[in-house]
Amino acid sequence: MSKLLFHIFLILLFIYCPQVNSEESSYNCEAENVTCINVEKGDDSFADIIGNILNSVIKPTIVNVIPAELPRDATADILIKASSQTKFNESDIDNITIDGGIIAKSWAVLSDIEMIINVEIPSQTNLNSYDINVITSLKDGTEEIINGEKILRVVQVSNEPRILSTTPNIISDNSSNLEMLIYGHNTNFNENSIPNFDDNAITIASKIINSPTFMTVFVNTNENSIKGFHRLTITTDNEIANDNSTTGLLNVKGSSSQPVAINNIIPTEGKQDNELTLIISSNNTNFIDGITEITFQNNNGIEVLATKVDNKTQATVTIKIAANASKGKRDIYVITGEETVSLADAFNVLEILKEQNSLDTDLEDETPTDVNSEDETPTDVNSEDETPTDVNSEDETPTDVNS
Repeated sequence: MSKLLFHIFLILLFIYCPQVNSEESSYNCEAENVTCINVEKGDDSFADIIGNILNSVIKPTIVNVIPAELPRDATADILIKASSQTKFNESDIDNITIDGGIIAKSWAVLSDIEMIINVEIPSQTNLNSYDINVITSLKDGTEEIINGEKILRVVQVSNEPRILSTTPNIISDNSSNLEMLIYGHNTNFNENSIPNFDDNAITIASKIINSPTFMTVFVNTNENSIKGFHRLTITTDNEIANDNSTTGLLNVKGSSSQPVAINNIIPTEGKQDNELTLIISSNNTNFIDGITEITFQNNNGIEVLATKVDNKTQATVTIKIAANASKGKRDIYVITGEETVSLADAFNVLEILKEQNSLDTDLEDETPTDVNSEDETPTDVNSEDETPTDVNSEDETPTDVNS
């Protein structure tokens, strides 16, 4: 009952939020610490927002997307957030579909209720709002569709250069060399590009230009970084690309607001008899190269071959999964001196397909032409019962060629 009343309160809040219903209001949602959504009067998307909130009371539902709108002919990362009863699990996700021909190119699970999806908007997509569907396999063999109705909007292409997304979009104020992906539209990123978060305490250690619309930057923050939302501007020669989001794409949170914890592992699964590399990201940790150790629950079938600390909140580990490792999820532990952080069910060992694993065994079991077989050997020269072709037989004892 309390959860239902809470959702009714949210609906009333949306209805009476001045930024929703007033075109001239100067109401500052961030300053007032309330959730507001920019929707013009008469816009059907407001009804869709309310519909998703109501659905979230009774079933897992996608309730928010950041950014909520993208132009045609664009590629970007979107962060989707689902209702509290949702349990995203990367190994159980069969597919993600988005209406309107929008392509979900890849995805990564951040938590039970959050995912990052890299999407591509075709140039011919109609200007409209579209459903997002996350299709997962359940233990009983059925499928569950976690849906957000008309939650991603496709808008007209702008002639102006624009910053579409940053991943991650929430970082702590003690980040060191944190990898961040930035997608733009109508941009011409090159080695001269200068990202600026309008905060001298947020600095860019280095960058990689992947394409004119996609770059990777490595970000440093410290305790002097301004907490809250930051707008991103990227200057490339004479071009200035702005972040046009309502509050700013990047949110910096104080260290005290985030516990010491592992928050992400990529990838989250691997097959038996396989060697692979994992990237472990965390909050407020103090990883030290040569000191930090990484172990898995009971070390059951997983051997850590090498550990490299990238920075105090990120480590790279190479592991070997034994051929006989038991399948299933394992907790992971990262130990640095007296500091220990862990993540339950962080890594899943998958079983090799039986067809592949037992190929040699199957070949050994099916041997109808084995000359030494005693059960089925109609042409066996050593058979005691049927030996019509034995040229050395004198007394009908075909099982011994020297008899």
